Amino acid sequence: MMAASGAAGSVGQDRTAGLTATATCRLPGSVTEVEAAPRVSGQILLAACDRQQVTVERDPDRPDTHLQLRILLPACAHPRSHRDWQWLTLPVRIPPTVPAQASVHTPTLRLVEGRVRVDVPWRIPVPAAEPAGHVHALGLDWGNTTLLTGSIARLGTDRQGRRRVLADNTPLSFDAAGVSAKLLRLRTIAEQVRAKTDQHARLLTGRPDPVLQTRHDLLEREHQRVQAKIRHLNGSLAWAAARWAVDHAITAQVSVIYIEDLATLETRGLGRSMNRRFGAHVRGQIFDALRHLAGKAGIAVVTVPARGTSAGCPRCGHLLRHVKAPDRVTSRGHKWAHCPHCRLSADRDHAASQRIVARGLLGQQHTTGTRAGTLAIRATIDGPVRAVRDKTRPTPPRPPRQQSRGFRVSSPAPSRHRVPAPPPPRPVRWDSVRRDDPPRPGPPGRARGRPRDQTTRPAATTIAAGPSAEDSTGT
Repeated sequence: MMAASGAAGSVGQDRTAGLTATATCRLPGSVTEVEAAPRVSGQILLAACDRQQVTVERDPDRPDTHLQLRILLPACAHPRSHRDWQWLTLPVRIPPTVPAQASVHTPTLRLVEGRVRVDVPWRIPVPAAEPAGHVHALGLDWGNTTLLTGSIARLGTDRQGRRRVLADNTPLSFDAAGVSAKLLRLRTIAEQVRAKTDQHARLLTGRPDPVLQTRHDLLEREHQRVQAKIRHLNGSLAWAAARWAVDHAITAQVSVIYIEDLATLETRGLGRSMNRRFGAHVRGQIFDALRHLAGKAGIAVVTVPARGTSAGCPRCGHLLRHVKAPDRVTSRGHKWAHCPHCRLSADRDHAASQRIVARGLLGQQHTTGTRAGTLAIRATIDGPVRAVRDKTRPTPPRPPRQQSRGFRVSSPAPSRHRVPAPPPPRPVRWDSVRRDDPPRPGPPGRARGRPRDQTTRPAATTIAAGPSAEDSTGT
């Protein structure tokens, strides 16, 4: 298997899988031979200039909505002295997401589709997140059926004074099934367009054709348009997932978010699950967006080892049995987790998120910094997780019992059935009921008598089953 120095194991697996499916002559020697040359748009890094060439400040008349960007530009093609340079003032609109107390810095000018885009970096003071000493935490798992699954837990002690993780048994899940289906359709379209483009390129080899060249250029533009839609959808999904996680962390008043390390995450034998549909690139975008949004809220983001989080039981630590459903513990699957030792029955991703938050809280004294500026826990420390009810959350009041037209309004039904539902009754056919049988009670509001049947037989066949009404009355 081909792997690059410093790259995650999943990246090498994805590249190798793509090569074995499309390789015709030989396998390349490195990852750089697989990917095409990077496309860099025309841009000007104004941050490399000093204040003698560029300045940026808020507009005195409209400080909340506009900036004044002053750039020293040449007035001719070949400037020879300072007289050939002049200052140009550009008004820049500030997005509404930038707070008023933010300090702006030197922007970057980019040329995108014939228009000049201005990327203005801004900075706000945020409290520094502590790497250790946390009591409340949120654990996130890269799920198989959902993109993100979380659990909220706190660190407590038992009667013997030992540390113990107490987790809220309410699962938190960010379901991206709709976006996943749309991404799958777009990728299918991109593959079809790319196949047609490659076929036209082979036909154009050694035989130029103006009509075929026009079709080839049209398909190339269509492929770039579909790829741009995929990148935009991936970016929007990453920020939406990060915003969802940070909002739950702020609501639960946690001080740290523990998440699986992407470098140790492997996807094997899961078919078209979330791990296959969302690759390492999308997960990296989610992790960067999560660090950015959590840093603004003063919440630390720490990675923990991902190995064995879905294989062990969060309560007793024994191996879990992955089944299809809670009532099908003998059918092998990957959605549900069942522990034969302690009889735990829970969603697989939810059980994994509890083990992740337990590894983070129990091993937070081993938190270290990485070269990329992130926080990580390299040691794997597992411990039992006890499911408790969070008493700090407000409990919704029960609806009062009221009298309304002869019946009472009862409390809502439980969210989970204790016993399976009984099988539906077998429908009664008209030809199986004899005329001399006693009438059966029917539902209220319907006349008592023979049960109705939509698929009845002809009258001659039905009446011949028994004595008629005239014979029974003696007439």
